Amino acid sequence: MLNIVISLIFVFLLYSLFATIIMEVLSAVFALRANNLKKALRNMLDNGDQNYFDAFLEQDSLYKQLAGRFTGKKTPPSYLNPKNFSLMMLNVLERSSNGLPLVEDQIESLPNGSMKDVLKMYYKDAESNIDVFKFNMESWFDNVMDRASGWYKRKIRVILILVGFLIATVFNVDTLEIFGRLQDQALANQLSELAGDLVASEATVEAIGLEALQAEFGKINLNELSIGWSEYTSGVKSFSSTNILMSFLGWIITALAISLGAPFWFDLLNKLVKFRGTGNTKDIIVVQNDNRRSDQQHAVKVIEG
Repeated sequence: MLNIVISLIFVFLLYSLFATIIMEVLSAVFALRANNLKKALRNMLDNGDQNYFDAFLEQDSLYKQLAGRFTGKKTPPSYLNPKNFSLMMLNVLERSSNGLPLVEDQIESLPNGSMKDVLKMYYKDAESNIDVFKFNMESWFDNVMDRASGWYKRKIRVILILVGFLIATVFNVDTLEIFGRLQDQALANQLSELAGDLVASEATVEAIGLEALQAEFGKINLNELSIGWSEYTSGVKSFSSTNILMSFLGWIITALAISLGAPFWFDLLNKLVKFRGTGNTKDIIVVQNDNRRSDQQHAVKVIEG
């Protein structure tokens, strides 16, 4: 049974890695991280009727440079460190106050709004020390980015479920059918050995790229796992409502499994393969001890005889 579980997790891992590659492409094309950062900054710099991100921070020279605007890139930066944020915020305050020299006066010149309230609070806490005020703004940025990271993960999880379902339907990766095929002990043993080889290679999940993934898929006979549409096209299976309904349920399970992410399945696979190895080692020791007892008993009988 353990080999069946390991084999199924191995399949989930491979398709999760495939989904990860697709997600990386989508993230780059649609600038998902960059737009998430932009949304977080717009929320931070919202101040009543005016948003100081649109009016000032987005126009800051450092922000444009980090975004790659000077090289023709149109998307926002995908990452911003706290120190750069605090420096840009000082520029925002100076420009929005028409060059007032004191930070306290710059903050007071802002119209009433949530951003002004936050800045006043942090400046008061800094006791007018500009270095402490910058540190407070950096902490503000870090706290908001932690929440933004949560938004991003939830958004990615939803997209990953959709990508997983697309993979499951396009390639007919039906978890229920795969589990049924893995009842063949020889097939389960073969796949679990491939999983063991992957773990033994000591590769990290981040190091498994497209080329390595293709190599792993090349070791598997997908038809034996009923992955793909060949059984339908060859007439082995019919496109009956019952078959499609059961396949749909299997695709849903596959999509949910893929949404857990490749790191989850990779870690679980490592633990189970190591557990199996430990179990095998114990079995070997037991067998060796039994053999030794048999030899000893045989020797005693010879002596007594």
